Amino acid sequence: MRCRDNIPDSATNSAFAASNRFQKMTDTVAQKMLTDLVGLLHENLENPDTSWSIGSFGAIGEYHIDPAENREVVLTETGGASVTDRGGLSVSLPARVHFEPYEILSSRREFWLQGGNFCIPAENCTVHQRSVLSELGPDRSALRSCDREAVLFDMGLKQRNIDVCIRTADPELIALLRSNCGKSLFEAGNPAMSAIKMQSPHRVFLSDLGRVEVYQHIGSTERNIATPLGPHTHILPKLLKNSRTHSANTPIPDDFYPALSMYPVNPMLDNKGNPRGFDSKDYQNFQVMWNRFGDGELTRFKQTVHNAIQRGHTPENFSADSRRKRVITRVTIRQLLASGIVNPTLQDWQNHFEPGDENTSSDHHGH
Repeated sequence: MRCRDNIPDSATNSAFAASNRFQKMTDTVAQKMLTDLVGLLHENLENPDTSWSIGSFGAIGEYHIDPAENREVVLTETGGASVTDRGGLSVSLPARVHFEPYEILSSRREFWLQGGNFCIPAENCTVHQRSVLSELGPDRSALRSCDREAVLFDMGLKQRNIDVCIRTADPELIALLRSNCGKSLFEAGNPAMSAIKMQSPHRVFLSDLGRVEVYQHIGSTERNIATPLGPHTHILPKLLKNSRTHSANTPIPDDFYPALSMYPVNPMLDNKGNPRGFDSKDYQNFQVMWNRFGDGELTRFKQTVHNAIQRGHTPENFSADSRRKRVITRVTIRQLLASGIVNPTLQDWQNHFEPGDENTSSDHHGH
């Protein structure tokens, strides 16, 4: 169905209180940071190569765009929205949101993953954490006008940083869901989850910063239905039991929750995770973001790694005294190798910091 008009203002508005973490920040500095982050958001909303997600550890809604597909992009003073025939994203940033860019290890030794998380203080999170299927009524904030009379149901996954919902206008599915409201979707004998998988209603992932909507079908290994390219969702009950807001491999500041994830194009991998030739421009673009918004200690440490390698130092006496610093060291080595730099000690650095049998993190950012 082609239905992609009148993105509502309410879809890009969210109430948000300032965190104690930022109490010492002056209003002028906070406004400058917000202006910079909104600019970063606008740049990436307009870039079809940037992917997005709203999710937790075990439940994630992903928004990917094919550069050739039609889309509507609306930019606002605090964020904006992007909608295609396959899904949509809307975002509104509060004053003093925290942005945390990251570089982490790929499970493949020559690659790395990168992205950034827009985070809110845990104490300011307003998601409902419902534990049972619940009817919420018509979705008046739906990104497309044709979806605003459809009924929204909270799936009751009880996640700390997101609400995971489904939306449908199908009378039979609505009746079935209503008859099982107040129950867990994972309760023995509950037919609701099977019906959801079979009928693929819209999935709507909500956080304090916005929403991701997915209109495509749900993949199923049981029925040999592949997860579609473009916008899609994953719900993994085994991971949900951990009640974590994010993977342990993704750095999030203490006492903060991720509310929106952004994945600028990787200089070595396409949006499907397939290898491509090293793109120095894409690499430099991310490094500019990393140096502008990243943790100052880590950005300085990364430069120290660069300097040590380029000056021909040997790795044995180099100190990376924390897990994050060891990850940054390994990522830096991989990046220098990928760039084709000629350095006689570089392979020694990788052999020292990356034994061939050492485990690395998954290639999935959010699950």
